[in-house]
Amino acid sequence: MLPPGYQIHPQNPAYMWNPTTQDVQLIPAVPTAPPVPTAPPVPMASPAAPPGGQAPAAGEYAYGALDVQAAAEEEKNPGVFAGNANRSHVWLDFPELPKAVGSEVHLLVRLLPPWSAASRGRAHAKCARHRIPAALVPGLPPQRQFAYLDCLDSKGGGGNCPIDSAITEAAEKAAGAESFCRDAKPKAAIYWQAIDLLEPTKHYVQQLDASGQPVMNPDGTPAYKIIPGVIRMGSTLHKDILRYIREKGDPTHPDHGYAMKLIRRRDGAQKFDIRYSAMDSGEKGPMHASLRPVLANLVDLSTLVDFKPRAELEVVAQNIRRKWGLGMPQAFGGAAAPEAWSPHPGQPGFEYNALNQVRPVAALPVAAPAPYATPPAPPAHLPPAVAPGGLPGAAPGGAVPPAPPPPPGIPAMLDIPVPPLPPNGGAVTPEQFEEQEFGGLAPAPPALGENPVPF
Repeated sequence: MLPPGYQIHPQNPAYMWNPTTQDVQLIPAVPTAPPVPTAPPVPMASPAAPPGGQAPAAGEYAYGALDVQAAAEEEKNPGVFAGNANRSHVWLDFPELPKAVGSEVHLLVRLLPPWSAASRGRAHAKCARHRIPAALVPGLPPQRQFAYLDCLDSKGGGGNCPIDSAITEAAEKAAGAESFCRDAKPKAAIYWQAIDLLEPTKHYVQQLDASGQPVMNPDGTPAYKIIPGVIRMGSTLHKDILRYIREKGDPTHPDHGYAMKLIRRRDGAQKFDIRYSAMDSGEKGPMHASLRPVLANLVDLSTLVDFKPRAELEVVAQNIRRKWGLGMPQAFGGAAAPEAWSPHPGQPGFEYNALNQVRPVAALPVAAPAPYATPPAPPAHLPPAVAPGGLPGAAPGGAVPPAPPPPPGIPAMLDIPVPPLPPNGGAVTPEQFEEQEFGGLAPAPPALGENPVPF
């Protein structure tokens, strides 16, 4: 039971997050696991009515039927899943994988059927997601390191994704952006619903009434409901599951399905040397009676695809271009112009830039003193030349006398051209003078004592 206003953190189910206050806390441990009922009342299951048919009668489940042929013909395509605040599901993830090469961990699951006949025979949802550093995405809580944004080039997204365009431009034109573009480009994400057969108690959630009080059974014991788990996977594991569907048939059917062992294996010492696969596990047969009520609580995965407004993605795309100096004026030395600061949409009184920095608006850097003093205007008439005796007098024949030697200890400045004075008697700003002398403005120095804070 989470406190009011909190929900399961979408990146780590061990934490809870309050979207209003941006507070993130570890979920308190439950003292005792809820008992697994051995014989809960189970209504008779029947297949969902076909399109155009009559709705299931009272007490019947309304799940759909997997289209085996369509699943077997599934091509590589992306998928998405978003967190839900009402505990309609739990995350299923692999155990932690040891660092030793050859290590492997697994999940033993029973995949669940389509959530309704309207799902067109698909028991999964799919999309493509960008993995973007949080510093480039306004409005995120300070704890976030990355944001996962659904690509508008996915089916149903409207196309012409501005983030995808910015990443492509960075890959083609920005030196050193290869790693960034590889991590940020859209990647497949496919979601299936399932029951974790190794830890089935995680699917039991105590029922609450409208006032938040526990619902009790007639015998005085707490009432529980069974909610599905959701697995997010890439295209490799998804294709392996489809292979079994093609060879063995529908694994999701409540009466004639079968369990699958999903494997995660470390094949090398590098970070991404991870391989996923599926393995058949057991014969076909019905779900255990104690888990069957989950069929009444299946999640409509199609509603979890979260395409952000195009205007929000345009801001992220602009930050990507600014990060890599694309379409920005250049300063001398080839570096991009100084980063622009923008009001922080999630933290009033603060502003941010694309360099992973946040600062209070009131703590703007104090303007540095002018690097060049404004030279005085030249006198209208030059004084007469000084004669050798030290008295003013006219030079013979109007010739300009030679310059006196420098005092001892001061080297003569020979062959060093003197830069011309700025026009208008020096009535220019230091920035204009730099523009004339160097052909561009130097990057502004960082504020003294500033400590960039990622958000």
